[in-house]
Amino acid sequence: MSLLCGGFMDNWWVYIVEKKTGLYVGITTDLENRMRQHGQPAPLYYEGPVSKSDALKRERTLKGWSRKKKLELITKAPSQGKTVSFYRSEGVLPVIKVFPKK
Repeated sequence: MSLLCGGFMDNWWVYIVEKKTGLYVGITTDLENRMRQHGQPAPLYYEGPVSKSDALKRERTLKGWSRKKKLELITKAPSQGKTVSFYRSEGVLPVIKVFPKK
């Protein structure tokens, strides 16, 4: 199990990486392995851990966004005070939750 994973049911991550074709949005239970598969050192942005259903919903939402809106999320989210984890090649920023438990 990856160090980035949460509990058994809430171990899904939503992430954004830069690909030749644009910004790619996906979900995974193992960010480290998924970044190796993408050939990336780290995602530009990620959220989690969350349930699989929440990850799928968020992935669909983000995939519907324009490139501009995704870039705004990547650059502005750390100061928004939500719970989102951000990991960039230059280091790890604080973990903040996006999907609070109900």
